[in-house]
Amino acid sequence: MFRPRAYIKSLKEMANVSILEYNIKGEIIGAVLDIDQVYIVDIVSGFEQTEDSPYWEINKIELIWPTDLKDITGREYYTDDILVDTRNNYKYKVIFMDGAFWANPLTSGFEGYETVLLSDVHALSRIISNEKCE
Repeated sequence: MFRPRAYIKSLKEMANVSILEYNIKGEIIGAVLDIDQVYIVDIVSGFEQTEDSPYWEINKIELIWPTDLKDITGREYYTDDILVDTRNNYKYKVIFMDGAFWANPLTSGFEGYETVLLSDVHALSRIISNEKCE
């Protein structure tokens, strides 16, 4: 299932997304999240918003999108994942650009080390982290 995860900015934690809310223009304005812990993180319209509040406004979270591609160990790639190419140990960050998922190099200066389509390296790479979870 093609469902994003949400990075809760104030908590620096990830949560699964149950429902996305759109405005009349088709823009995402909020999300209902699956959360277990309870921490007060904000006051919204005079009410405490807790980590287990189901609804979050889009400016309080960042959506992390699945790519539908898997690494060498079978884990699915999401945007912002950090991967290492097992052939040459180059590190990349998964990004979405121009309608496609790309592996963007984290360091420069190596010949042949450039942004490539994720589909070109996914099966020979493995996820080592997600910058949102470090």
